[in-house]
Amino acid sequence: MKFTFFGELMLRFKPADSTRIIQATSFEAPFGGVELNVAVSLSVLGDQISFITKLPQNMLGEAAFYHLRGYGVDTAKVLRGGQRMGTYYFEK
Repeated sequence: MKFTFFGELMLRFKPADSTRIIQATSFEAPFGGVELNVAVSLSVLGDQISFITKLPQNMLGEAAFYHLRGYGVDTAKVLRGGQRMGTYYFEK
C-alpha cells in the first residue's frame, strides 16, 4: 500500500537508562515524533511511504533527512529551510 505522512520530525532528548531528566548529565538524541514513528514502521513492513515535512538547512537537518531515507521513506517532498528543529524530552 502507499501512504503519505505529514508532520513535524522532532529531535527527542532522552536520559540514559532510567535516569530522571533532572538527574541527567547527558542525553541520547534520536529522531522521533508520532508521524515519523508510524511512517518508518510501515516502511519496514514493506509499504511505500512518502513523508512531507520541513527540515532545517544545516547538519541536523541532513541527519534527519538521511534517517528517513535509511528506512526507505520517500523524501522527494521534504522542504529545506531555516535553522531550527522541534525538540521534546522523554523519561521513563
